[in-house]
Amino acid sequence: MSLQEKFIELRRQIPRIEKEQHSEEVPYKFAKIDDVWRAITPTMNELGVNFDIVKEENASIKTMNMQRGGAMFLYESDLTIQWTNADNEDDTDTAQTHAIAWNDDPAKAKGSAWTYAIKYYLFEKFSIDMGETDPDMRGAPKQTAGNASQTLETGSGNKQQGQSQKPAQNGQKEAEKRPTSSQLHRLYRKAEDAGFTKEQTDGRINYLYQKTPETLTMPEYEDFCKRMDETAKELRNGGNKQ
Repeated sequence: MSLQEKFIELRRQIPRIEKEQHSEEVPYKFAKIDDVWRAITPTMNELGVNFDIVKEENASIKTMNMQRGGAMFLYESDLTIQWTNADNEDDTDTAQTHAIAWNDDPAKAKGSAWTYAIKYYLFEKFSIDMGETDPDMRGAPKQTAGNASQTLETGSGNKQQGQSQKPAQNGQKEAEKRPTSSQLHRLYRKAEDAGFTKEQTDGRINYLYQKTPETLTMPEYEDFCKRMDETAKELRNGGNKQ
C-alpha cells in the first residue's frame, strides 16, 4: 500500500474519541493528546506508518509581564511534520503547523504548544469524531407549528418559504454587526484577566482572524471573549493547560 492509501485506511479505522471533563477547574469536556495517540497508534503500527517532527523553525519565547504581577512565557514556532511509509522509506508526506502557547514555565509553554498543535493537526488530518457537539452549536431553535413557514409562489412560478427567509436575514444582519466601544472595553478587560496587554490582544486578534478588534464580526467577538475567559480560568488554575 502507498502512504496515501494507508492514510485512507487509518482514517477509516480510527475509533470515536469521547471527550471527558478532566478537571473540576475546567468546566468543559475535551480530548487529550494521549487519547488521540491511544486511538491511532495501534493502526499506525499495523499499517506501518511512522510520524516524526523533523523541523522546528521561527521558534521564540517572549516574556509577558502580568499587569497583576508575575510573568508568563509565550512560545511560538513552526513545526514540520513528516509521515513515512515503513514499507517504502522514500514514500513520505510532510505538513507544517503553527505552535503557540503560554505558561509560567518556559519549558511547559513549549510542551503545551507542541501538544496543542499536534493534537489539532491530527483531528483535522484524520477527521476524528470526538463524540460531542461543539458547545457553540447548541441551542439552535427548533421549528414548531407556531413558527412554521408558509409556502409562497413568486411571479415566475417558483415556490419559496416565506418565513424561512427571516432567520437568514437576521443571521446576516447579526454577522454584519461590529463591536461597540463598550463591548471592546469588555473584550480588553477579559484579555487583561487572561494576562494580555492591549498590544498583545491586538496581535492575537490579528493572528486568529486577520482583523483589528473594531472590525470583528459579533460571532468572532464572542469567540475571542470565550477564549479569554477560558485562558483566565487556566491562569487561575496555575497556568495548567489541557
